[in-house]
Amino acid sequence: MRVGLLGGSFNPVHNMHLFIAQKAKEQYQLDEVYLLPAYVSPHKIGQKMASVKDRCEMLSLAIAHNADLKIEYLDVMREEPSYTYHTICQLQEKYPENEYFFIIGGDQIANLDQWYRIEELKQKIQFIGVSRNQVDVPKGILPLLIPQYELSSSYIRQQCHEGKSIRYLVPDAVNAYIQEKELYQ
Repeated sequence: MRVGLLGGSFNPVHNMHLFIAQKAKEQYQLDEVYLLPAYVSPHKIGQKMASVKDRCEMLSLAIAHNADLKIEYLDVMREEPSYTYHTICQLQEKYPENEYFFIIGGDQIANLDQWYRIEELKQKIQFIGVSRNQVDVPKGILPLLIPQYELSSSYIRQQCHEGKSIRYLVPDAVNAYIQEKELYQ
C-alpha cells in the first residue's frame, strides 16, 4: 500500500492540515494518509502545548467524517521527543509491505538536512513537500501543488488567547472542543 504520513504537534489541528493530507492523497494516489501526533517535537521541547490527550481528541474529532484520514499513535505512545526516523522504522517493521510518503511543509523543507538520521531516512521513504511561499521544492522531494494560503496553529492559539473567533479555521467539532476545554486561553 502507498501510505502518506503527516506528522505534527497539531496544537491544534486546523483545516489546512486536513486539506494538505487530502490533497497529498489525491495527487499521489495514496491508499491511506495517517496523521502522526507528536508527543513533543524535538524542536518544540519546552514550549507550552495542550495535553497529548486533548491534541489526540481534537484530531479524532477533526477526521471523524473522513474515511481517507486515520491517526497513528506511535509517537505519542513513546512519551519522548518524536523523531521521524524512529517512527518510520517502527512502521516498516510493523507493515513492511507499505511504501511510505512523509508530507512536510516549507519550514521543514528548509531544515530537512538537520533532521535526525536524515540520510538513512531518505533511503527509507519518499518526502512530499508543501511550500507555503511558493519556494521551489528541492530535487528529490515530490512537490505538493496547493493554492497559496497562510494558516498556522500558532495563529489559531493567538486568536483564542485574544478571545477572537477561530470558526472556519478549524473543524467545527475542534472549535467546540477548544471552547469547552478552555484551551489556549
